[in-house]
Amino acid sequence: MSQPAGITLAKIDLENLPSQESWKSIRLLSVNGSNVKLRVMRNMEAPWHRHEDSEELFIVQTGTITMDVRDQLGKVSSYSLAPGQLLAVHRGTEHRARCTGSATLIAIDGFA
Repeated sequence: MSQPAGITLAKIDLENLPSQESWKSIRLLSVNGSNVKLRVMRNMEAPWHRHEDSEELFIVQTGTITMDVRDQLGKVSSYSLAPGQLLAVHRGTEHRARCTGSATLIAIDGFA
């Protein structure tokens, strides 16, 4: 499908997502130098990590995820996110996402 000049159109197809993978990110488009991705999580826990040069925004579409954030003293705070909720992780913040069951979310970040 060709796109008119000046726009990018993407479709989020929740019906045809990979069914066996525990973690999958599908790049939908880019805007303002950031990538917009559809992320699928199934019964998984991401490793602790941080992004020194980028922030991330997570918008839950289906299911529930838990975002753990660890401060500089090692204290962990956990945030449960349900459909329609969003959370921003600012640059340099150590974090990980966890999911029991299945969840889909939109992740917006400044890296490939």
